[in-house]
Amino acid sequence: MRDAEMGLNIHDLIGGPVNHRFIPVEGAQIHLAEAGSGAPLILLHGLNIGWLQWYPNIAALAKRYHVFAFDLPGAGESTVVDFTRLDPERMLVNTIDACLRTLGINDVTIVGHSLGAWVAMRLLNRGSLSIRRLILTNPFGFSDFTPPLYRMLASEKMARLLATTMMSPSDAHLRKFFEMVVRRRSTISSALIGQYAANIAAAPETHPFYLIHRLTGFRKVRPEFILDRSALTALQGEVIFGEYDPIVPPVTVPENVAPQVRRHVIRGVGHVPNIESADEWNAIVCS
Repeated sequence: MRDAEMGLNIHDLIGGPVNHRFIPVEGAQIHLAEAGSGAPLILLHGLNIGWLQWYPNIAALAKRYHVFAFDLPGAGESTVVDFTRLDPERMLVNTIDACLRTLGINDVTIVGHSLGAWVAMRLLNRGSLSIRRLILTNPFGFSDFTPPLYRMLASEKMARLLATTMMSPSDAHLRKFFEMVVRRRSTISSALIGQYAANIAAAPETHPFYLIHRLTGFRKVRPEFILDRSALTALQGEVIFGEYDPIVPPVTVPENVAPQVRRHVIRGVGHVPNIESADEWNAIVCS
């Protein structure tokens, strides 16, 4: 732990007030963190990091927006999910769609990272919400690329072995997990790592390796997670890439995949640019 973070929790790092509530939908309890006022902005995190992923962003975004940062099912304080049996459309997309309807939120800006970007695209494709602006960061599902470091996790047996031994949910192991996909390692808060490790230790079936297993195959992303090419071609929105992202390298998403989107590349960062280069990422979203 860095000396500057001794004794801090994730709320200490946000820099502004955050309110919490739970929404009962689709047989689940979904945790939601809120901040600010103004037009609604939805934050959908990557993998199962949870709303904690946005700790360097919420205070800046809340100056302009009413921020709704969800824990997707299986993340943070939301209902636990066995990721090896994940039904993505029902458990993720239906659940967030139902949350927004329950809250009466429409005409929204949606920001999604990685798997959260996939959920955002599926919400867009349904056409049931009025989406004012769509901002996708390192979006999962734009290509079938599977990074070499994740291919062994296509085996459920291997995913379970690693999740219970070499990568069991400790602070040290979860920091290593983050450091495999980011470039600016020092930007990853020990408070985030500690809370993420505690969440997984409390619900071992939500280990990220089980979710990665569900998402990826030995050679390609599993077919149900590859977004429809016609929807991508017609997509109006913005995409933010990390220059050195090993999970969704910019070169795997050529411009003709989504020719209408405005593309931003944040230099010198990996898979989590909203943390690795928070000021630049915040400026794009608030522009």
